[in-house]
Amino acid sequence: MREHGSDCGLIGADDAVAIEPALAHIRPRIAERASAPTTIRGCAHLHARTGGAGRAAGVEFRLRSTIAGIAAAGDAVEGVKLAGAATGTGILRADAYVVALGSYSPLLLRPLGVRLNIYPPRAIP
Repeated sequence: MREHGSDCGLIGADDAVAIEPALAHIRPRIAERASAPTTIRGCAHLHARTGGAGRAAGVEFRLRSTIAGIAAAGDAVEGVKLAGAATGTGILRADAYVVALGSYSPLLLRPLGVRLNIYPPRAIP
């Protein structure tokens, strides 16, 4: 990440708890924590709920939609397969798609042959 301009690094457990007090209860289990002091942070949940600049640019948000997979033909995405009582079924078609599922993104994209090195954070025993 440093090669791409990030000022990331590792900090000790005491500093991690000072930055994020919610980690205090697991303080003895923390060896180090990744940190990027000047990285812009925000509340992903709030951003998704309000739409941020995306809504102003014409992005349509489909919250509470259940995605069953991605419909593809060759190298092109044809749409997103929907399933579930709240979303109905069928294929949602769009001009562009954003996969923002964190550590679940590789699971959705693997059937398309897309390999992502995204892993959930985990505690070291």
